[in-house]
Amino acid sequence: MNNIDVKKLPGPMTNPQPVDEAYASGAAYIIDKFVPLSEAAVPITDRGFLRGDATYDVVSVWGDMFFRLDDHLARFEAGCAKIKISCPFSRQEIIAILKELIHRAGLSEAYVWFGCTRGDVPKTAGAQNNPASYQNRFYAWVSPYVWIAGDEQRSRGINLYLSKSYIRIPPNAIDPTVKNLNGLDFTMALFEAGENGAEWVVVTDNDGFVIEGAGANLFIVKNGQVLTPIAGVLEGITRQTTMDICAQLNVSCTRTKIHKSEFMQADEIFITSTAGGIMPCGTLDGKPIGPVGEPGDISMRVYQKYWEKRKQGWLGTPVKEA
Repeated sequence: MNNIDVKKLPGPMTNPQPVDEAYASGAAYIIDKFVPLSEAAVPITDRGFLRGDATYDVVSVWGDMFFRLDDHLARFEAGCAKIKISCPFSRQEIIAILKELIHRAGLSEAYVWFGCTRGDVPKTAGAQNNPASYQNRFYAWVSPYVWIAGDEQRSRGINLYLSKSYIRIPPNAIDPTVKNLNGLDFTMALFEAGENGAEWVVVTDNDGFVIEGAGANLFIVKNGQVLTPIAGVLEGITRQTTMDICAQLNVSCTRTKIHKSEFMQADEIFITSTAGGIMPCGTLDGKPIGPVGEPGDISMRVYQKYWEKRKQGWLGTPVKEA
C-alpha cells in the first residue's frame, strides 16, 4: 500500500496564542487598520467586490516560516503591474503587515492571503477609463493553515473529476498568470464534480487540453515521466517547487500540452497548491488511476520530499525576527 501517513507531517514548532481572544479565528488588515478576522469587511462599492477587479496572492506559514515569500511577493507585484493596479504599500511594508497579522492571531501554521483591489469608481465623470483615477486598496488576512483536502483524502488519494460542462476562461480574456477573483468557471465545475461523486475537479481549454484543477496546478505521471500543462495556467509557486523537487529526485518533469485523452490514461495524477502542498489523486471519474487507484510511487516521493524540506526550513523566511 502507498497510502500517505498524514500523521508524519511536521507538527507545530511552537504553541503561540492570539494577542486577544477576538483574534482566535484569525486577523485581517482592511485598507488602513488591523481587525479580528470575524470583523473584517470590504466596502460594498469596491470594484474588487463588484467586478472581481483585483489581484491577490496566498503564502503559507509552517513552523513559524513563510514558504517562498519573495516568490509570492514577486508574482503579486507582477500581477498588479499587468492589470494596472498600484499597491499602496512597498514589499517591506507588506511583509511587516503580514507578520503583524500572524502575531495578532498567534499562529505558527497559517494561510496568509493578501491582495489589492481597484477601489471605488472615481466620482469624476469620464474618469473610469484612467487607471490613475482610482485609489487602489490593500487587504490581507490570516487564518489557521487551510487544506484543500483533509487527512483521509490525502491518505488514500483525492477522487478527481474531469469537467464535461465547463472550460477554463480563455487566457486572451483573463490572463491566468494573474491570480484573480474571477473563479466562477472553477466553482461551477467543482459543483459538477460533487454532483458526480467526486471531490475535486480539473478543467480543459476549448480544444480539450487539460489546464488546471480548481485552485490548483496539475501534474500527471506517464511511463515514469512527470508532465504538467504549459499554457493557460497560473505559474504556481508550489508548481515550481514540484519541478525543483523532481530535478532533485532525478525525475524528468516537462511542461507540455496534455490532451484529455492522455490525461485519462495517466499512471499517476497529483495536484499542487499553497493550501495543501502536493496532493495525490486516487480516482478519476470514478475509476482507479493507475493499476490500484492509490497514490503512486513518484507522487509519494515528491510529496514526502516536499514536507521533508519544508520541515528543514528550505526556502523559508522566519516570521519572527531572530
